[in-house]
Amino acid sequence: MGIERNGGIAFEGGGQGDALLVLIHGLAATARVWSPMLEHAPSRWPGRWIAPDLRGHGASASRPSYRIKDYAADIACLVDRAGASAVTILGHSLGGVIALSLAGGDRIRPTRVFGLGIKVDWADDDLERLQQLSQRPPRLFENEEDALIQHRRQCGLDCELSSSLLERGVAQDGHRWRTALDQAAFAVARPTMEDLIAASACPFHLACGEHDAMVSIERLRGLDPGAARIAGAGHSAMVDDPGAVWDWMQAAR
Repeated sequence: MGIERNGGIAFEGGGQGDALLVLIHGLAATARVWSPMLEHAPSRWPGRWIAPDLRGHGASASRPSYRIKDYAADIACLVDRAGASAVTILGHSLGGVIALSLAGGDRIRPTRVFGLGIKVDWADDDLERLQQLSQRPPRLFENEEDALIQHRRQCGLDCELSSSLLERGVAQDGHRWRTALDQAAFAVARPTMEDLIAASACPFHLACGEHDAMVSIERLRGLDPGAARIAGAGHSAMVDDPGAVWDWMQAAR
């Protein structure tokens, strides 16, 4: 898959037509987590698509700030650059929060927004642990394989180290290896889901895997009564059952 760049943001793209689908990955991952879904895109999506590596992730440049509005501004620039009469956004986990922040229409005007596997409730201990991680130097490994194992763990993926899901997840640092993620990106803020939903200017839809340990379907249905459960899937439902995620999106359109 070819990589393009807009400023410091690397992204993949494909398809033809005016309608645009934007795929936003979660914390510590790269756009490669969408590869199982993108295999179905020619028959399931009637237009173009773009899938960026978020700032400080994968092949995208690091930045001094990792607020939701910073990520959203990067995505808005990509959408403006692409041009489209209709924009659908699908975000996973942290990417889902970014997607919902764009649903307000301040930067761009999406037609519809989908949030998959969004962790809604964050304990103070979770946030403190991530703050501590954000201030540590990256862990360095003697070989690429050990760095890939670390990247896989951070993403919460269950795949072979040779999997395309892990591409662009590690980088060489001198004679050693590390994950490509900028440690500062771990400084996650508690998402204000109710406020984001209240501000939405377009239809939004939430879903999670049946076995998602990050969020329950009951919690999501308190925010979106029509929230969908992806049977048999875990947190990364777009990897576990990409066809079911496409079905969910197409049923909502």
